[in-house]
Amino acid sequence: MKTKSPHFFRNAAAFIVLLFIFTASLFTQPQYYNFQNVGSSNNNFPFNVAVGKQVQWLIPANSLINPSPLPAGNRITKMYFYTTSATAPTYNQLTIKAGQSSITSLPTGAWYAGTMTTLYFRASVSIPSVANGWMVITLDTPIDYDPTLSLIVEVGHCGITGTGPAVRQNTIGTNTRSYSSTTGCPHVYSGQDGNIINFGVDV
Repeated sequence: MKTKSPHFFRNAAAFIVLLFIFTASLFTQPQYYNFQNVGSSNNNFPFNVAVGKQVQWLIPANSLINPSPLPAGNRITKMYFYTTSATAPTYNQLTIKAGQSSITSLPTGAWYAGTMTTLYFRASVSIPSVANGWMVITLDTPIDYDPTLSLIVEVGHCGITGTGPAVRQNTIGTNTRSYSSTTGCPHVYSGQDGNIINFGVDV
């Protein structure tokens, strides 16, 4: 009976490790996204603000186009945020809401006040991020998605323990991001700009 050499087992083990890494990378890649590691702007809002922060982003209609356009008739089950560092802070009162509208920019000088559904809430939770990759959050409540409408995403928390990640963003639109002041909860509107986060979803 022929005995396999140690090289065979080493090569097989290396192959299994590479296969595992490749498979894991598939699970951390959103099915659909707007940008991936595009742009040079990184921002601490909202995940790396110690006292708490809230942000609303307007994701324009028909912008979740990578690697192919997200078709109609789907429900978003996970949201992805492109982060620039590997951390695992604990968030207090982490909340994600979203809604859809035909608007192409957020209202000036105020929070978006249209219909929003609470998709995720944790009184206390630790969520790991990755360096130059996608941080994923599985939603408690999926949301129907119409690609012909803008998606307004609101993320807020009331403080963190540890250091959170910055997110990658692009300056593309006008009034596509609104953010709270530095006073923590309750979140008081403070300002807005034209930044759009590198954002993805699973359906």
